[in-house]
Amino acid sequence: MCQCQARLVAGTLDSQIVIIQTLSNEALTVRSTIAEEEEQAAEEAISQDEVTTRLQEPTYFGALQLLCDEAGFLVDSKAHKMLASLPKHQDEQLIHAESVVKALGVTDGASFDALMAALSVGEPDGAGSQSMGDPTLIHPADAVSRLREFVEAENGGAAAASTIGLAGEEIANM
Repeated sequence: MCQCQARLVAGTLDSQIVIIQTLSNEALTVRSTIAEEEEQAAEEAISQDEVTTRLQEPTYFGALQLLCDEAGFLVDSKAHKMLASLPKHQDEQLIHAESVVKALGVTDGASFDALMAALSVGEPDGAGSQSMGDPTLIHPADAVSRLREFVEAENGGAAAASTIGLAGEEIANM
């Protein structure tokens, strides 16, 4: 083999090594991304389990009833039809409450606590403690405005809350 051929073979091997290293780096990046996505999904599932558990606590029954009565318009029509087809008992109320809570963007225990504070007498910023027995609830007429404040505080803007305001006004005008 002459020197030209040896250089050509060496150059080809170098190119192949670079390609293999690039593919290896890409595979590591994909594995890392998949692991991060799986970890994020697990954290979201834990947070949602926390909200579901709190929905079942008797302490919050009155607040959830108020939420369903005054903010039920947040649940879309397909969900309302499904709920209407269920037998009338406490599970229906729980499912309805969970639908409203999700529509409000509650995804973890902290946002659930803030929602319960918004439905309780006192400051809607969560200054009151929910661990000291059943909360004293706001008047139903104040619910939509408190929920609007809650959504604005949680989402940091009025865009999402405008939906609550418009829908609440439509309900009030009925």
